[in-house]
Amino acid sequence: QDQDLNHECFDGAEMLYSGLALASCTPFVGAAADKVDERQVIRGLCHFFAKTIDDHFYEYSPWFLDSKRAPAQIVQGFYQDSGSLVPSRSETFYRAAWKRHRKIYGLIRGVICSKIEQVARLSEKEKDLLLGSVLVGSSVDEDRLRVKAIGAGAPAKWELLWRAYTQLREIVFMLNDGFHLPLIIESMDPIDKTILNANERVNLAILSPIGRTHYSRALME
Repeated sequence: QDQDLNHECFDGAEMLYSGLALASCTPFVGAAADKVDERQVIRGLCHFFAKTIDDHFYEYSPWFLDSKRAPAQIVQGFYQDSGSLVPSRSETFYRAAWKRHRKIYGLIRGVICSKIEQVARLSEKEKDLLLGSVLVGSSVDEDRLRVKAIGAGAPAKWELLWRAYTQLREIVFMLNDGFHLPLIIESMDPIDKTILNANERVNLAILSPIGRTHYSRALME
């Protein structure tokens, strides 16, 4: 049971989330990009992620595995008193989360890549670095991360796959908040005078998940 976390409520959640994803994406899938109002795409996906993921905490837990919403008998033993995951149970948790979203991953990523102009004009390599890329196999255990998105690192397989999924949420929320996509820089020389010029100036970095626009908004205001 601990490996798969099988429970009938998970089956129901997967069907519900799949239905919500189809409702959010299907109207745009077959339409030409220039006939699509990308604001509706972005807003629709934001609503979808808000209804399915608790994005207020690091884990980005699906609501059916959330410590504040899920039945106690399901999540008992997964969360510490502080509300964070028990480290020894985290991979079981993330496997369950990924397993119930893997079937809609490609649909959502495809809509983002083809119907949102800022993303669509990127090269395939840039899309992979921005969003990540997962090869979804015939079963959950065959799934593997092909490219890790910048900023979506994790210590083990199942969290990496879950971060690839939640990276999709990050990008649409950033765009919905009125910000452009970040510059995509695969690597850099910190002393390059055209970039950081670290030998001659101090660079201040504010590090946060890519979809968190609190600092950007504060600096702008």
